[in-house]
Amino acid sequence: VERIENYAFYGNKVLTAITIPTNSELKVIGFRSLAAITNLNNLRLEKATKLTEIGELALSEDPSLLKITLPASLTKLSSGLFKGDSHLVNVVINGAYTEIPDECFNQCAKLTSVTLNNAITKIGKSAFYSCVSLAKLDLPESIEEIGEEAFGACVALKSIKISKKVTKIADRAFANCRALTTIDLGENIT
Repeated sequence: VERIENYAFYGNKVLTAITIPTNSELKVIGFRSLAAITNLNNLRLEKATKLTEIGELALSEDPSLLKITLPASLTKLSSGLFKGDSHLVNVVINGAYTEIPDECFNQCAKLTSVTLNNAITKIGKSAFYSCVSLAKLDLPESIEEIGEEAFGACVALKSIKISKKVTKIADRAFANCRALTTIDLGENIT
């Protein structure tokens, strides 16, 4: 199997676990193909060494998914990838992605830990919007741009350090971050 097609398991109410083995030929997980799976609490992708693409919203609205580690073989993340995963707590992003895309973690209410790589240069629009449990996030020094409402409504976010490479922070990037008391701004913001 090289591809999981668009909507392949969308809305499945029975599936509880998916494991992609190391020797798998899987290269593509399609649009919304693993989305809205109500009882999926174990998704193992980290050993899928040939997986290069996960489509938009592919892992969104999975209310039982608690943690995930993405394989280093992925070449980019897609918009809305984890959008609305209400119980997702921990994400480890391996690989050399350069962008956290628009709405990637939007409305992940229980997200408390995201490990980002050191190649990321951009946090997209609404990427972490309404991640109400996210109290701390270490942004890598490689970040150059923070998108519109990137951290909007992250009501638990207490402090954030902005890389010296950041030249642009878009509108409402930290809107409604009620607990935010410290922002360490980089010196190159224009």
